Amino acid sequence: MRKCIVEDGIVTNVIEIDAGAEYQPPSGDLVKWRKGVSVGHTYKNGVFAAPVVDIDVEREAMVCSAAQFRMALAKAGLMDAFVKFTDDDPEAAIVFEYGTSFRRNSDIMRKCVYSGCATDEQLDDIFRAATAIEV
Repeated sequence: MRKCIVEDGIVTNVIEIDAGAEYQPPSGDLVKWRKGVSVGHTYKNGVFAAPVVDIDVEREAMVCSAAQFRMALAKAGLMDAFVKFTDDDPEAAIVFEYGTSFRRNSDIMRKCVYSGCATDEQLDDIFRAATAIEV
């Protein structure tokens, strides 16, 4: 069964222990895990809450392979818009054709938003989906 280790109101680990097993973490408390809870969630008065994420920090960490990006782009229905964007921007075309990885905070992605190819929120969702794709 899964349990969360909570230290100072923050989930610091999610562990699997055998039912009925006695375990006390070196620090923090053991709390019954609930679906969707992961490291970083807060816990207070028996309630978990998702961590507040600074979108700029999240975007800085968003990197995916070219295959992951293209697959997520296609699933989001934005492939045609992105291809049109790259047709209109030679630099973007080179990156899209030959790049091996894509960064959310790159100049190409900023140009994509500026051109109307996709919104910031759409690109955020594409990168989140892309990083979940195994290739």
